[in-house]
Amino acid sequence: MTPLNEPFNIAFAFAFDGDHWLEASGIAHIHNDGIVLEYQTSDPIIGVVKSGVKTIRLPIEDIARVRVVNGWFSTKFIIQMRSLQSLQALGHYAQGQVKLRLERADRDLAQQAASQIRLQLSAYQLNQLEGQ
Repeated sequence: MTPLNEPFNIAFAFAFDGDHWLEASGIAHIHNDGIVLEYQTSDPIIGVVKSGVKTIRLPIEDIARVRVVNGWFSTKFIIQMRSLQSLQALGHYAQGQVKLRLERADRDLAQQAASQIRLQLSAYQLNQLEGQ
């Protein structure tokens, strides 16, 4: 992957849908051609790490849209995928979405990352139209 001139790295956490005994935390790396999620799973009650570091790549061509939702104490960075296939390795894909929970302090960075991804999506779609 080719990094941006100023790459975005955002710390995140998420709970696996339907599994109250497993959550993950890691870093999202925003690149020109997609998003790479590096994460570890752990037990949310006692905090014991249950896995080594896992990596999943979300290519720009598989991303439908991104949005940032601000709450009182945290921010959600929501990635909507075009297909569930991209999320199969993650095993966390209710309705084709990945909902990353961010610290409140990372709100501005999340908005910048979402804007960058939207710009990349527009460029990708224009390239697809020109290729037809």
